[in-house]
Amino acid sequence: MIEVLLLSISVLKLLKMAKSVRMLLDTVVQALPEVGNLGLLFFLLFFIFAALGVELFGRVGKLKHKYRMAERARIL
Repeated sequence: MIEVLLLSISVLKLLKMAKSVRMLLDTVVQALPEVGNLGLLFFLLFFIFAALGVELFGRVGKLKHKYRMAERARIL
C-alpha cells in the first residue's frame, strides 16, 4: 500500500515537472523568430567586415607576388 502511495507521488512530481518543461519549450519556440533576426544581424555584420577586409587588405598578397616576379625578371 505504501509503495502505491509513493509511486503515485512520484507520478505527480513528474507531471509537475512535465508542465514546467512544456512551459520552457513554449518559451523557446516563441523566442525563435528573435533568434533568427539576431542571426541575420550577425551575418550582415560579418559580411560587411569581410568586404571591408578584402577591400583594405586584398592587394597585399598581389604586391608581394609582383615584387617577386620583378626580382625573378631581373635575375634572368
